[in-house]
Amino acid sequence: MSTDDHVDIEYIERYRDTVERPLWQLFQRYGHGSRRWFLLGILASIGSRFASLVPPVLLGVAIDAIFGDQPFELPLVPDA
Repeated sequence: MSTDDHVDIEYIERYRDTVERPLWQLFQRYGHGSRRWFLLGILASIGSRFASLVPPVLLGVAIDAIFGDQPFELPLVPDA
C-alpha cells in the first residue's frame, strides 16, 4: 500500500465521521426538482412487487383445486 492510498483512506474515514445521512444529502442537493419522479418510482416499484406475487397465488389456488377437494375459487374474485 502506497502512502497516497493511506492518506486517501484516512481522508475518507475522517469525512465519513462528519457526514450524517449521505443519501438524503445527495437527494437534497441534486434531486431537488425530481421529487415527483422519485415518488412515482417508489410507487411503481411497490406495484411491481405486488404484481410479481400474483402468479404464485394463482398457481397455489390451482394446485389446491387439482389435488384437494376444494372447488376452484380465486381469492378476491366474485363468483359470476
